[in-house]
Amino acid sequence: NGLGHAIGVAATRPDGGTVLFEGDGGLWMHVQELECIARHGLKMLIVVSNDGGFGAEIHHLRHDGIDPAHAVFGHGDLAALAEAFGLDGRRVTGAGQISEAVRDYRKSDRAMLIDIQASDRVISPMFRRRLEKGH
Repeated sequence: NGLGHAIGVAATRPDGGTVLFEGDGGLWMHVQELECIARHGLKMLIVVSNDGGFGAEIHHLRHDGIDPAHAVFGHGDLAALAEAFGLDGRRVTGAGQISEAVRDYRKSDRAMLIDIQASDRVISPMFRRRLEKGH
């Protein structure tokens, strides 16, 4: 849920050095702010880990033996959505595409959203330790 904060930082840094790493669930909760970014001509990079759901909740529910179906909403095309709001958008399905998208962002004068398709089955080591400790 860092999009609003990142917009504030980007407004003070016209150099385009503002980068937000966000989950798809957090982005969906504040998606209307993409219009604000375009309207104000802010240059910022939004990198979204798109696992098709509320990842933390999915991992907690699975760990507790509960069906996570209600925390899953699917892999919407967030890059296309960003473009509809007037930003540049890239959908990434392989690691090799990330550096190309970042190069394109650096050459551009607009904000960009990079939609990285991720698996909801992969748990970071930090989150795994947290689950092992009992939430």
